[in-house]
Amino acid sequence: MKDFRHERYWYIKRHNFLHALTKADTDALITITKFKILKHAEHIIEQGVYLIKEGRIKISEHMSDVKTVKIEELSEKPDKEDNVQTTEVLAKGEIFGVIDDEDVHSDNNLKPYFLAETLTEVCIGIISIRDFKFFLKRKPHLVLPLQNGMKYYKEFRNFNLHFMGKNNFINWSNSIAKNTSFSLFNGESRHTNALSNITFRSVSSRLALLLQNLALTPNSKGKVLTHRVTKNQIAKLIGCSNETVENYLKTLRNHTVIDYRMGKIQIINQWMLKKIADARMKTLLPPKDSNTIQDYEYDLQAMTNLQEEVKIESISAHTSL
Repeated sequence: MKDFRHERYWYIKRHNFLHALTKADTDALITITKFKILKHAEHIIEQGVYLIKEGRIKISEHMSDVKTVKIEELSEKPDKEDNVQTTEVLAKGEIFGVIDDEDVHSDNNLKPYFLAETLTEVCIGIISIRDFKFFLKRKPHLVLPLQNGMKYYKEFRNFNLHFMGKNNFINWSNSIAKNTSFSLFNGESRHTNALSNITFRSVSSRLALLLQNLALTPNSKGKVLTHRVTKNQIAKLIGCSNETVENYLKTLRNHTVIDYRMGKIQIINQWMLKKIADARMKTLLPPKDSNTIQDYEYDLQAMTNLQEEVKIESISAHTSL
């Protein structure tokens, strides 16, 4: 697909899964996990889901001018590439997954390959993709941010159990789980994002999906804005660094998919945003033509008008909820 690149790894940062889960959820996760000790500089190439119990792992992207070669063959060679970029460094409690290497190469002359390499001795939990998907299906309440999400889920659950009764609450919550995977606690401007929206997706895909879920109804001028959310909140909701969020927001803006000013995001091309979200393990690349990248300069009147629009949209959003 034009402007897209296949990814081999997905990951979730900034959340310690073992510390954030309840005892019941932790016990259920451990029953499907096999723990293994890896030495320094070992490569992880087998597809599956990995939970880091101790140590650190680096995910890197290597550019090679060789023809398509299996990841296993490349990973056995010493690291002598000049063009090597570290995508992410994962630490204790964080999680990542390896997808089959089918179609992970780009169509360009320079073909990237991806590696996960231990930076220290690592104790790692290994879960099959099938088992982890089944675990998530049985635990629809698991959300990011994990700790805050669990706290509000418990308060929400106890409150509704008291007024609805156990059977009515179970039927209602099961119906909600089947029809939505995004929650908004608007009273305190708290957002949560279901793990099913994040796992087995590139950062590009889950950012696009999050923006879709945050979208408000078009305003009187036909503009589609989102609920107010900071870049730091977005990073927590999709499990990555603030710098990564900043880079992908710029890429979306440079493709004229969104615009963002003064903490407010406007969706310009809803069809393209959906296409990016549906791409799952593909990443939207920055435009090749640097001339398409716009430098935004705003005059005082334009900023004043935008402030008024933001205030109106914020009031209408609270009223509708």
